[in-house]
Amino acid sequence: MVWIIGAAILNTVWTLWCVQLLPPRVASHFGLSGQADGWMSRKGYAWFSILFPLALSAFLVFIGRGTLPPGGLPTSMEHLAAATILFFSFLTWCIVRSNRRNPARIDYPSLFVSIAVLLVSISLTVGGLSKASSQPTNPPANPNSSQK
Repeated sequence: MVWIIGAAILNTVWTLWCVQLLPPRVASHFGLSGQADGWMSRKGYAWFSILFPLALSAFLVFIGRGTLPPGGLPTSMEHLAAATILFFSFLTWCIVRSNRRNPARIDYPSLFVSIAVLLVSISLTVGGLSKASSQPTNPPANPNSSQK
């Protein structure tokens, strides 16, 4: 849980700092061509960028707690939740960079780096969960022990 709290604090501070760099009308959605096709207010963007990652992370932790095998890896889902929050922090920086262009246009290299980091986090989480679920819950009996 410490990872999630740390990521949430970092995301909140980062977002509040980055929002000051945005115009009053923020280009917040971009089409495949890279051109802005959706906007929101600066204040609305700040609220969304802080609350949505928290809600998504809470959902990930909730599902992880209900579906992990006994003795599984709850920290894997917590790490994924923290990585998700940090992914949205990076998206905020992408939005700032994109809104500094005239006209606003998505900064694809920054976006692709953030997506790659999130995909690595997901892969590590899935790998850790599959490893935990494939391990037997009861260790096999020692074949060298003799019964009397």
